Amino acid sequence: MIQTENQKNKNDPRENLKKKSRGGKLFAFIPILLVLAVMYVIFWDSREELLSQLKETDKKYFFLMVVLGILYVVIDSVPYRMLVHRIQPSYTLWDSVQITYLGIFLNVTTLGAGIKPGQTYMLSRKGVEPGKAMAILTVPYIYHKAAIVLYATITLLFSRDFIRSEFSDSYHYIYSAYGLSALIITGIILACVCRPVHRLLFAPFDKWIKNKDGKAYHIKEIIKSQLAYLQQESAGILGNVKNTLAITAVYLIKMTCWYVMPYIALKAVHADISVSFMNVIVTSAFMLMIVGVIPVVGGIGPSEFVYILLFSVLYGKVYAGSTMILYRMANYYIPFLIGAVISIYCFKKSEE
Repeated sequence: MIQTENQKNKNDPRENLKKKSRGGKLFAFIPILLVLAVMYVIFWDSREELLSQLKETDKKYFFLMVVLGILYVVIDSVPYRMLVHRIQPSYTLWDSVQITYLGIFLNVTTLGAGIKPGQTYMLSRKGVEPGKAMAILTVPYIYHKAAIVLYATITLLFSRDFIRSEFSDSYHYIYSAYGLSALIITGIILACVCRPVHRLLFAPFDKWIKNKDGKAYHIKEIIKSQLAYLQQESAGILGNVKNTLAITAVYLIKMTCWYVMPYIALKAVHADISVSFMNVIVTSAFMLMIVGVIPVVGGIGPSEFVYILLFSVLYGKVYAGSTMILYRMANYYIPFLIGAVISIYCFKKSEE
C-alpha cells in the first residue's frame, strides 16, 4: 500500500520530535521563570554583591569548569560506544558524543520526552534496530544511578560526623534521599538481570490484556521485547565483573567532574572563606542524589534550589548564589548550547 506524504511525515521520528519540541518550548520557560522568581526573592537584598562577584569572576577557573563539563559528557559517552560497538564495529566515540549531546539538547527542548526517540532515531541511522537501541540507551542509566548511590555511600561512611554537624536540620532528608535512591537503583537492577522479577512485572498485564488484536496487546508485546533485550544486554554486562568494575570506575570519574565544580566556582569568585575540598565533594554528592529523586522536567529547578539549600551552609547565601550560577552555566547551559549545535549537525547529516 502506498503511503501519502502526510502519512510518511506522521511516521517520521523527526516530525514527531519537531512536534514535541514546538509543544515543549513554551512549557520549558516555566521552570526557568520559576527559578528566576525564586532567585529574585532570595537574592534581591544582596543583588549588588552577587552581581559584583560574578563580574569579577576569574575566567581561568570558569574555563576549567567548562572543560570539566565537556569532559563529563565525553566520559558519559564511553558506555554508549562500548555497547553499540558490539553490534556495529564502525561506531566511534565521536558518534557516542553526538548521541549524548543530542540527549542534553532534547532534555530541554522537549522537557525530556524526546530524548529516547531522538537518540533511538540516530542510532537507527547507524544500523541499530530500534528495539535494541532503546535497550542500549537504558543500560548506561543504570550505571549512572548506581554511581551516584555508590559515591554517596562512600562519602557517607567517611563523613557522617560532618553531615550531622553541618546539616543538623536537614540530614534526615539526606538519609531519606539516600535510602530512596538505593531502593530505586536496586529495583532497576533486579528488573534488568532477574528473570523472575521481569516476569512478575508483566504478570498483571499478561492477565488483563489478552486480546491479541488490540492496540494495548501490541504495545505490551513491544515493551516486553525491548525489556527482554535490555535484560539480555544488561545481564551480560552487569554479570561480567571486570566490565562492571571498569564501567563503574568510569562513571565515578564522570561524577567527580561535576562534584569538584562548586569548589572551583568558589575559587572563581575569589571567596575569602575556608572550606575543605572533601567537604565540598561530600555536599555535591548528596546534592545530586537528592536532585535525582525529585520529579523534574527539563533539568531545571531542583538543581538550583538544592544547591542553594546545601551550599548556603558552607558558603553563605551570597557565595552560594554566585557559585550556583557558574556551576549551572558550566554543567547545564553551555552543554545545552553545544548540544544545540551538534544536534543541528546530526539531523542535517542524517538527511544526506
